[in-house]
Amino acid sequence: MDGLNVTIMTNSVVDSDGLLILQDRSSSKSRPAADIVMYGILLANGALQFAFALRTEDVIYGMTNFELARSLLEKSFYGYNFTPETVYPPGFPAILAVLCATAGCSHAVLLSTGIISSILGMIVSYELLRYLQGRAVAVISCLLLATSSIFFAQATRAVAADLPYFFISMVILWLAVILNATKNSCVKIIVALLCGLSLAASLLIRSAGIALLAGLIGWLVVSFFADKTNAMRRLKIFLPLLLLGILVQGLWMHWAMEHEALQWPMLEGYPKSYLAQLKVKNGNHPELGTATLGDIPARVTRNLNDQAVVLARLLTRKEYINPSWFSPLVAGPVFLVLLGLGLSIWRRGGSLPEWYFISYETMCLLWPWFGDIRFFLPVAPLACLYLWRGGAVLLGFAHQRPRVVGAWTFPVSVLLGIDAVYWAWHSAQVQPTVAAIFWASLAAISARIALTRPCRDPQAFASFSSRFRMLPSLRKKSSLTVPRILGAVTVAVLVFVGFRQELAEGRHNLTFDLTSLSSYVDIKAGKWIAANTPSSAIVMGRNRSIIYHYSKHKVVWFPPSSDPQILMEGIRNQKVEFVIITARRQNYWLPPESVCFDSVYRAYPKAFELVHEDLLFRVFKVVA
Repeated sequence: MDGLNVTIMTNSVVDSDGLLILQDRSSSKSRPAADIVMYGILLANGALQFAFALRTEDVIYGMTNFELARSLLEKSFYGYNFTPETVYPPGFPAILAVLCATAGCSHAVLLSTGIISSILGMIVSYELLRYLQGRAVAVISCLLLATSSIFFAQATRAVAADLPYFFISMVILWLAVILNATKNSCVKIIVALLCGLSLAASLLIRSAGIALLAGLIGWLVVSFFADKTNAMRRLKIFLPLLLLGILVQGLWMHWAMEHEALQWPMLEGYPKSYLAQLKVKNGNHPELGTATLGDIPARVTRNLNDQAVVLARLLTRKEYINPSWFSPLVAGPVFLVLLGLGLSIWRRGGSLPEWYFISYETMCLLWPWFGDIRFFLPVAPLACLYLWRGGAVLLGFAHQRPRVVGAWTFPVSVLLGIDAVYWAWHSAQVQPTVAAIFWASLAAISARIALTRPCRDPQAFASFSSRFRMLPSLRKKSSLTVPRILGAVTVAVLVFVGFRQELAEGRHNLTFDLTSLSSYVDIKAGKWIAANTPSSAIVMGRNRSIIYHYSKHKVVWFPPSSDPQILMEGIRNQKVEFVIITARRQNYWLPPESVCFDSVYRAYPKAFELVHEDLLFRVFKVVA
């Protein structure tokens, strides 16, 4: 593997972690200029996000965070709806509370947290990738991610902790890499303090920050086996940071356990702790029961598929990617990311970014909620890094061992091609047809390479690659070549397409129609409750934060359960007086609340009286 690395990157060096770091041969004067240009592009894209942010008078996406912030500011109480909050950590609501106290609580002010975090997160990601792999990879990755409509929509619509966590986690990884490499004592102390504060902040902003702790533990443990020379030095530097993170996480978990007040303790899943939520088979449909060991492989496969689709959408700009494994845009990135990740930890156990990526992805793959794009965004830059490394090592191996590569890719291409042909035949869709053509072509090329005599393969491939300078190991790195020109044009086209998609999303934000939201029914229901019921009345509805915000009544969550006994017991125990049943176009929770209420209404028909009905929602009064 070491020899292969030299073949792939002769213009690189290997640091103490075994990381491949490209050495830019450009002059010292040109480096800051190139970086300033990149910063300017990222800042300009951020200005576009500010200009085309969602225009609403009230918070739509992220009402829970807003209510928590307002409670901290007005009542010095971490919770809302008369209940302590024990699922979401208090860091992000505290940031919003500070903004409300200083700049006001308008939707534009609160939304700026996501936009600013997106800008700064991309800048730090650029610095991190530039340090780890060189400027070219950093520029391409951050340009494609920053100009994607997915990042744009998340930044310009949601008052959520995802992008602030993305920013702070990239800061931690960047500082950790610098801290591990620096020799200056003063710099080391300053960076260590910043890293410790950032680690504590990440854990309080989003619970996913625990992946940073797990990654740090994994890296330190592996160091004692893979790189004993630096293991003790790293332990002395990073153990205090690890202990600080464990202390912060432990204090938050202790507080959450002490203040947990469950309205439906008999039901599994949300809103119990995250560890308890892992037990259910499907987080959106907890009635399916608890998961067994046999459910774990299917869950991991489905989540891995979702992650691959998101990565493909981020990089290719396609709104729809066929999620089947026969798609080259699904199977290809997964293989290359795994290959690049394995390469990164092969020599000396890797570094903190690798082990954080492993910890974070492990957590996401085991998560019982599916299809949520925002889970992947914090590690998207790292996925691009390992995707590139995987492609580089595969290309280098194909240069050195073409027959081996051909022998392995031929059967894989045949199997995936057969699957693609089957779906193309039965679905008549474009993507399966294109996938079938791709795998058939790759199988033919692989067979040709595998059957060619050994003495001719390396020479022929070397001659071909030298003529077109396909490999990064060729001499004149700065010379223009056909692959580089094509690559630059491709990136430019993708950035232009991404810019157009951002403008389309921005126009949607500027002409936003509140009635198009699935939660609009909850807004109307909350307003009706506020106008037609006593302020002391307790209401049961599925969208707690929206209904509470507009009604100012105590709201009991309508759980996704069709068990009439459980529902009636909860209604009586929580002293519910009114039940809201909405007609949604899309249901995040299953079974829909209408199905759940029908079951309890059939069992207890005299316990409910219809007091309001329209096209969007019904309100039933609980009869004593």
